[in-house]
Amino acid sequence: MIPKIKKILFANDLSYNSRFAFAHAACLAHCYDARVTVLHVLEEISESADISLGSYFGETKWKLLKKDISQEAIDMLEKRVSRFCREVNEELGAHAFETDDIVVKRGKPVETILQEAKARTCDLIVMGTHGHGGFREAVMGSNSKRVIRQSKIPVLIVPLPG
Repeated sequence: MIPKIKKILFANDLSYNSRFAFAHAACLAHCYDARVTVLHVLEEISESADISLGSYFGETKWKLLKKDISQEAIDMLEKRVSRFCREVNEELGAHAFETDDIVVKRGKPVETILQEAKARTCDLIVMGTHGHGGFREAVMGSNSKRVIRQSKIPVLIVPLPG
């Protein structure tokens, strides 16, 4: 049985490698006549930083600042992700396609990627990897590795070329 790929979730971190990963998502979308949702996850501030900033600004003021900053950051990121998609689509020429949706969410990257893929009934997740390796990755594990381990659908990881 040949699997059908009709919905692709492209997890985008706006890194240099995202351009290469997006090209693969675009190629697959073109070949399979699939729709692509572009997702960018704005990572939550760490608990310790949240507590420190709360004590520095005062709880009430910090909550207001956080809310304003969050919405402003999401608005800016939505514009940046849209521009990113346009730029890469221009580079793709004949293989250009329309994205189904551009989503910017706050949260933990791995959990948010998996939740969005499930909620949108995606058939494939495409994402790049930085390939940092070494001690940091051995201890923490990369987001891409964790998505692979936890995903119920296929995941295409695109490494940096060269």
